[in-house]
Amino acid sequence: MLLNSRYMHYGYVQVSSTGQKISGNSLEDQISQLKAAGCSEENIFKEQFTGVTMEHPEFERVLGN
Repeated sequence: MLLNSRYMHYGYVQVSSTGQKISGNSLEDQISQLKAAGCSEENIFKEQFTGVTMEHPEFERVLGN
């Protein structure tokens, strides 16, 4: 997900299973795609979970909550 402000790009990447790595949707793949879209590494928020969770603190952070 790429959010645009007037001055900066912010990105959010998240994976929840090791199967995502096999399908080409690993954290590294998502980060590469965001960088290609103009998002700098320091503006990319990352989360990796296993199992079921409804809490996504980094997502809340990128939204400013």
